[in-house]
Amino acid sequence: SIPDLPRAEVDLGILSAAPGWYRGDLHVHTEASHDSSQPLSGWVERAPAAGLDFVWITDHRVFSAPFDPAWDQTAVLFVPGMEWGGPGHANIGGLRTLAEADYDDPADVLRSWRLAKLQGSVQSLNHYGDDAEYWDAAFAAEPALLDELDVFEVWNVWWPASLGVNPPSIARWEGLLSQ
Repeated sequence: SIPDLPRAEVDLGILSAAPGWYRGDLHVHTEASHDSSQPLSGWVERAPAAGLDFVWITDHRVFSAPFDPAWDQTAVLFVPGMEWGGPGHANIGGLRTLAEADYDDPADVLRSWRLAKLQGSVQSLNHYGDDAEYWDAAFAAEPALLDELDVFEVWNVWWPASLGVNPPSIARWEGLLSQ
């Protein structure tokens, strides 16, 4: 644990002991983010209604959802996380404490991602096409960042502006697959 940071002691458990697939969303915000008005309690109803088994709660630069009373329920599996970023955005799912970084310093971003991994987290790059210039420079300055990625968001349908964001994200993903 990192001293002086609230730590979420959550047991994510399992949804079912039987083999199978889970349906989920790795990029969900609550009213704790500037771009959402949905309280965490709203996801308790909304996620199962959409056929989702789990959601990553990834509020912008905030790690507060696991401390919300609505967290403790059984309708949907909430995965604690956050969306961090300045010019580039990335989600970290499975966090136990806040994971911040100096976004202008690729070495510090790498440090933050590695500390998050020590907490058992999963790293996801968000809407690359919206932040391609930032990410391309960060990957060039700190190539090890690519090795830390577990998930690459290739389609972000939430934003109306995503139509221009998605094709570059898909192209970058295809490029990574061919390496």
